[in-house]
Amino acid sequence: MTIFEYLATAASIVLALSVSRLIAASSHVFSVPGRDWLFASFFLQIFLTNLLVWWNLWELHTIQAWTFPLFLLFIGSPLTLYFTSHLVLDKEPEKVKDWRVQFEKKRVPMFVTLVLVNVIGTIRHYVSVGEFVAPSVVFFLALGSGALISNRNYLWVLTAVLWVTLLYFLSGLFFVPFTVTTSG
Repeated sequence: MTIFEYLATAASIVLALSVSRLIAASSHVFSVPGRDWLFASFFLQIFLTNLLVWWNLWELHTIQAWTFPLFLLFIGSPLTLYFTSHLVLDKEPEKVKDWRVQFEKKRVPMFVTLVLVNVIGTIRHYVSVGEFVAPSVVFFLALGSGALISNRNYLWVLTAVLWVTLLYFLSGLFFVPFTVTTSG
């Protein structure tokens, strides 16, 4: 077992806990009574971001000398997503009657943690690949900041659309194909 495989196990466990929390709540988030499409789109965004982070961790597999700060950078996005999945949902999602009210209550921590995931991912990508994606990060931080301080619904709708667009963009930009080499 390589050091990367050892560390990837920790990240995979954290991401699996986050995804399991989201999957367990999905039937309540998407049920007809009380459903809110804006909250549902952010919920879906958090789920897809978990998958994207797991996929993008592969870009660090070539690093031979690991340090504790590099490990913190490696595990930072999974931990932040784990906290996001718990911040966004109540302990008992089946008792939530109106998901718009839930979105109103949870939007600030949700935006803060999702912006943090993207900042950590950008730094991790720069450390591993040597490329910095400044325009998308600046745009995303500006959008996230606006959504944090605004109470206007149109900004939330725009943010939801741009979240999905950014996810699509980043999945193409950070696409890392798995390659397996055998020694022997």
